[in-house]
Amino acid sequence: MENLAQATGGKAFFGSNDLAGALQQGIQEGSNYYTLAYYPQNPNWNGKYRQIRVEMAQKGLSLAYRRGYYACRCGGPH
Repeated sequence: MENLAQATGGKAFFGSNDLAGALQQGIQEGSNYYTLAYYPQNPNWNGKYRQIRVEMAQKGLSLAYRRGYYACRCGGPH
């Protein structure tokens, strides 16, 4: 679950039944965010997985973002 959460820009909560605490933490962490848009230069929509890497100039900050996507024009989420 942790790998899936990280790959999709999320966070896994486990080892506790504290659902209210997990929701509160998620709300707090999501209260400061930016939205970035990306359109690939590669026009080959071949269905292969493409990695995305986002870096910050300022060190010591954490980022939550989707680590990649499948290059297809199928219209569905991947």
